[in-house]
Parts: sequence; C-alpha cells; structure tokens
Amino acid sequence: DLRNLIAQGMVADDAIKALLRIASGLKAAHAKGFVHGDLRPANVMIREDGSFALVDFALAKVVEYAIAEGESGVMLRTPDYLSPEMINGQAADIRSDIYTLGLLLHEMLTGKKAYDSPDLSKVMMDHLNAPVPTLPEAHPKFQPLLDKLMAKKLDDRFSSVGDVISFMSEAKLQS
Repeated sequence: DLRNLIAQGMVADDAIKALLRIASGLKAAHAKGFVHGDLRPANVMIREDGSFALVDFALAKVVEYAIAEGESGVMLRTPDYLSPEMINGQAADIRSDIYTLGLLLHEMLTGKKAYDSPDLSKVMMDHLNAPVPTLPEAHPKFQPLLDKLMAKKLDDRFSSVGDVISFMSEAKLQS
C-alpha cells in the first residue's frame, strides 16, 4: 500500500504521479456518487502492475455515523486523516476527500503526517485551527496546491477533484 512507498521515501515526481493516480480514482468514484471519507495511505493499494486501487469505501458511512454519534464516544479511525468538517461531526463530502488528498501529498513529499502528535485531541485541534503546514524548501512549487487542498474552510478548497487535476496541469506540476 501507499504506506510502504512513503516509508521508502518518495521523490517529488513520484509523489505527484501517485497523487494524480489517487485523484483519478476519486474523480471516478465521485462521478458515481461515492465519497470515500476514509482516505489514508493504508487505503491506497498498489497492484503488481503499478496501478493504484482505492479501498474501504464501505467504511465511509460507518465512520460518518460513528463520528456524528459523538455521545457514544466511538471513533473508528485515527484523526490523522480527518477533515475539519468531519471532526466537527459533519458528513464527509467530495471536499473532505480533497482535504485528505492534501494530507497524502504532504506525507508523500515529507515522509511525515501533516499534524503529528501522540495527543489525538491536539491532532484534531490542528486540523481545525493550525495553519496548513509549510513544505520543505525543496518543494515550494507544491505549496499553493497544498494550501488549496488543505484549506480549513470548505469554500476555500477545490470544489472537485477535476479542479485539482486542472490546477496541477495549469501550474505544470504534472510530470
């Protein structure tokens, strides 16, 4: 899965290729009315031929329910890959998946989670309030993409994965 590639270290070119593959899969899913809601490196499988497969779409509704049911105290996943609106108990939508694309981009480029702490409440507060992380000096051309992917406010994010792909093309970020 994508965790293995990240652990091995990814060069920017490979990270962008991976992001485009993941984005293409999300675009197809969104076109069919599916929102993933649980996009994370473990849910991006890499086939022997190098193609990518997004898995665990079935969990999206379960996760949405569990997060919305805050009084139950049940959270079925780590907050590392939750969008701000999901932390606030709102349903995941296309823009939630787009936020998570930003988290994946950051992790692929840096080898680190965007907001990493052993304190899970701090991770959630960072998703809600901390600035979008600044990428290392080696990757400044990707910062505008990351900023728009990980915008805290829904209306400040890309409105579709097609918009993400178009932005990457126009900014000449595709390899």
